[in-house]
Amino acid sequence: MAPLSENSYSPAEITAILLDFYLFLTTLHYDAQYLKLPPAEGWPGMEPLLKSLGGSDMVGQVMKRIPYFDNDCKAFIHYKSRPVDYPTLPQDCFERVMWGRVSGSDEIYSERRQITIDMRDVFPLATGREAWGKYIWLNVRDGEITVEERLMHDLPQVDLKVFFDGLKQDYITLKLIPCRGRITIEADKIKERPGGEIITEEEVIAQEEAWGTALDIQYIRQLYRGFG
Repeated sequence: MAPLSENSYSPAEITAILLDFYLFLTTLHYDAQYLKLPPAEGWPGMEPLLKSLGGSDMVGQVMKRIPYFDNDCKAFIHYKSRPVDYPTLPQDCFERVMWGRVSGSDEIYSERRQITIDMRDVFPLATGREAWGKYIWLNVRDGEITVEERLMHDLPQVDLKVFFDGLKQDYITLKLIPCRGRITIEADKIKERPGGEIITEEEVIAQEEAWGTALDIQYIRQLYRGFG
């Protein structure tokens, strides 16, 4: 197995980072009953999947040790993006799960090493659907996340812990707005209501524009904060 990049993460550290974030999600819109932790020896029966993916030894180590949300959980982790439940992934989805690369190539960039690498050390933690849906690719060797906006482009690579700490802050500050049964709203470009003015339901209803205005988003934030 190739050595880890400097300042990267071990499989145990990757597991701890993901578990911390997933537990955070269960305080929001994810139901804790769907969070699955592996047995001490790791998730069983994953060899056919790992053989199909053709990943490195470390990809296998990580995939066998990390927590997952059960596939029955339909909540979104990001915009049009859901985590993949690898321990129960049907065999006819083994190849399809890696199809999300916008470039159509088997390459991705490593920021730590400043080179383009193949996909042997990479797999998607979450897959996106439709335009702009977020694929969240984990590069296990370099400890980096690449977010791919489906059918569009890759965003810059980010350190694994920095990424999930930032995602947590986006939820806390409501730049990402979760909603049970609905797509997570990206609201990072919507400014806060000036002066902390209270928005009334009547103001929201009186709008003639379609749902999704700045006022709509500001009102949702107000409701969330009102409930603590």
